[in-house]
Amino acid sequence: SSLDEKIGGLSVYEVDSVNCGEHDEYSRTTVKSYDCTAPDELLDYLGSLEVCRLGGSYSFSEESLFVTVWLNGPEGVVILDLQGNCVKWTRLSQEAHRAQNTYYLPEAPDWDYIGSLLTEQVYEPIPAPADLELDFRTAEDSESICLTSRGKILENTLDGEASERYSGWSETTCVLEGVPAKWAKLNFSFEIPPEELQVTAWDWERTRSRSLTPDEDLRLELEPHSAHYVVEARWVFGTDVGEQVYRMEYHFDVKLSESVN
Repeated sequence: SSLDEKIGGLSVYEVDSVNCGEHDEYSRTTVKSYDCTAPDELLDYLGSLEVCRLGGSYSFSEESLFVTVWLNGPEGVVILDLQGNCVKWTRLSQEAHRAQNTYYLPEAPDWDYIGSLLTEQVYEPIPAPADLELDFRTAEDSESICLTSRGKILENTLDGEASERYSGWSETTCVLEGVPAKWAKLNFSFEIPPEELQVTAWDWERTRSRSLTPDEDLRLELEPHSAHYVVEARWVFGTDVGEQVYRMEYHFDVKLSESVN
């Protein structure tokens, strides 16, 4: 009889998620997540599989390919494990009761057909925090001097939770020395501009500070004296796995000739 007849029909269930994997010759297991592009067809096929109910204790050789389908139904969550000539039907009720039935498949499933109904989930990696690339110029038509500052991570969250990704990040300060730069273009290594941006300039002795505002092209007019600059920027952007927030603090110094000892 069919799996549908054994369990009372798959039509009342909805496909939640699908994992596929394989065991290699060294007993290592690789598992990937998939989206089901044709859930009705998948349920129809799985329900049509001819199965035999097993009694007692049996062991099966570990086949290389397997599929795990998570289903939502009126009685809770059901996990359907398909591997070689064996299918396991596990019901997880709302009362946390676990019931499992194991069936034998006289004929192996059509893996190619099952694969045709699935699309592998490919996640773009979360980008590393942005570097600040500084383009210094002494005049509009002068050659630029480019330096890079690696910022300090002040905030790194994914969907509001603190993230340990890039926990080993280390910051660097760049120094432009002996060049009478008039302005600096702030170029971040992200394609999107920061949602928040603050620039503070400190005198060389760090006794006084004032806020500076870059223009719409992120060009910053520099102080007429040697100064320490602090740039704080914050980004919020969506990723394949949630909303990522970075808040960074960058440091760069401009030391004019008069301050060089």
